Amino acid sequence: MKISAKTDYTLRLLFELSLDYYKHFNSHCLKMKDISKKCGIPYKFLQQIVLALKKLGYIKTIQGVNGGICLAKKPKEIILGDIIRKLEGEKLPIVCFETSFSRNCRKDICIFISIWQEIEKKVKEVIDNVSFEDLVNRYHEKKNNIVYFI
Repeated sequence: MKISAKTDYTLRLLFELSLDYYKHFNSHCLKMKDISKKCGIPYKFLQQIVLALKKLGYIKTIQGVNGGICLAKKPKEIILGDIIRKLEGEKLPIVCFETSFSRNCRKDICIFISIWQEIEKKVKEVIDNVSFEDLVNRYHEKKNNIVYFI
């Protein structure tokens, strides 16, 4: 599965806002310049993503000195699969390698199509059952289980 840069940046932004949501109990907004730097998202691109997510009702912007951007929904209400589909479309970007190597691909007898469909179904099952709250929990579990080798 391959996702676009826009989707990658959007997921990074939502994850960062989700981390901040639990750190400050949603009473805090992040500055776009700080997010751009920390998440490695070009500022101009971030502005476009923020507008799109605001339109979709996932984030809100607050004006003023203490303003910035924050989640408009709880992280447990934001599902990974929903975000990916809104940005990438209903059909997941799983491509048949046969079409990459051969111009003579015969989809009517291709043995691999059912495999790609099965993979797509499994991917959807996973991403449709992962919220941004789950991602924050996974992050903290991973962070707390760091093993240092000397």
